[in-house]
Amino acid sequence: MNQCQEKVTPKERWGAFHQYQCHRTATIQRDGKWYCKQHDPETVKAREVKGSLERQSQFNREMQAAAYHNACFKAFSGITLEQIQERLDKKLCPCCGKG
Repeated sequence: MNQCQEKVTPKERWGAFHQYQCHRTATIQRDGKWYCKQHDPETVKAREVKGSLERQSQFNREMQAAAYHNACFKAFSGITLEQIQERLDKKLCPCCGKG
């Protein structure tokens, strides 16, 4: 049985100074080194790509929401609450007044 070759850093205050070798049994060999499923370089890279795509997607959603908010703010500037309520009652667009 081979042991995973990856060095693990504990998530504690001084963890960077107390690295240790992963205790898991290695099942994958890459470039002459043995790794467990978690520390396999290809798995790590795939996990990083997936996380990057998720973060980019979240960022894009937040930017779209900010753009929408800014557009609404510009559209409603200069309009009173009463005008907005009248337009809503008439089932018109609250910002431009069109039906």
